[in-house]
Amino acid sequence: MLYLALSLAGVVCVAAGLAQAEDAGDKPVATTPVSTLKQWIVEGTSKRGKKIDGANQWGIWAMEDLFKARTPEATEALKEILMTYGVDPVVKRRIILSMGYRGTKEFLDSITEFEAWARKTSENPPAFRIDTGAYGNNGGVLGESYNRCLGECTDPSGKRWALVLHPFSPTGGTFWMTSALGNDQWSGPILVRTGIQEYPKTATLTGGPDTFEVRHAEDVKWTLSIPTALKDSDGDGSPDIREEWLGTDAQKPDSDGDGVPDGKDGNPLTPPVRPGNEDLKAIRQAAFTVRVATQWERVPVVLWIHSQDGNPEPQEFLGYGGPVLWSTERLEGFINVNDLTVKMLSETEAKVRIGFSQAMCLGSGEEYLARKIDDKWFIVDGCGGWSE
Repeated sequence: MLYLALSLAGVVCVAAGLAQAEDAGDKPVATTPVSTLKQWIVEGTSKRGKKIDGANQWGIWAMEDLFKARTPEATEALKEILMTYGVDPVVKRRIILSMGYRGTKEFLDSITEFEAWARKTSENPPAFRIDTGAYGNNGGVLGESYNRCLGECTDPSGKRWALVLHPFSPTGGTFWMTSALGNDQWSGPILVRTGIQEYPKTATLTGGPDTFEVRHAEDVKWTLSIPTALKDSDGDGSPDIREEWLGTDAQKPDSDGDGVPDGKDGNPLTPPVRPGNEDLKAIRQAAFTVRVATQWERVPVVLWIHSQDGNPEPQEFLGYGGPVLWSTERLEGFINVNDLTVKMLSETEAKVRIGFSQAMCLGSGEEYLARKIDDKWFIVDGCGGWSE
């Protein structure tokens, strides 16, 4: 199976015990300082200084030792890890599930603080770096988990621009345009194209004064001028080319009529939310927080939900850095959520299933146990995952 943005790595059932090290001799020891364990997780390195990719097994081992420490310092370190941009999302999900399962006030408060941090960070993300997985699919494809700069050009004013590709399948990718800020940092990229068949994996890119030409071998696949990419007909902060791919209205500043301009709206196609079953909304948001808000990409999330408990009323989902779009169909190139089924077990417990449809994957997802504690819903256990 092809693992994409929301890979199934790290599906856990906390009640059955956290992941065990395959090589006990290579595992952090209990005497390792908290600051060192935190560093290993944040930097994704082992004690040998080797960079860890994928599920970050070393980070998971270090996380386990922080929970075993049972000290205020370790609890604070776990909270700080949650609120650090760029940490492996698998590790973050493990931390949230473990905190919810233990259920102490300190851990539940840490989850609440993470939710607030995620929402704030989604509105004001850090500067973009091309050599990371941000704005693309964390899982990558065929070993390509990082953005790739196709080329740069300079506009008449002297500003440097880059066109960046992030692959999401063997035949397609998302393309982003960004401008240089200095010190290897770039402005928040503009989504300019996605779902391209036979993307230019070995392409060269030549730039005119203000135009990119994307080539595959000798054939020009498509061109993009900087003025075209920046055109914003309705002045809502979302360029026309981005609105075309998202499905928002380039002639209407507020496509969903909720009072927030499209360029500032994290849910630009969600109409004003009507009163409804607030428990169901809170449970779905809790599952979304664990499974999606822990990601650090900006690829749009598409909600075309056909849940077993009936199609839910649209609601805004918070904490993810990219736009969240309600749709009647699956959109190629984006993260597609097709299931958010909630099964109430009692007034204070429920199971929630979150499912995805991704490129070659027919279906995948996870199931969580949610519990209402002091009038707030938390995910307290992972009940397993599936793939089809």
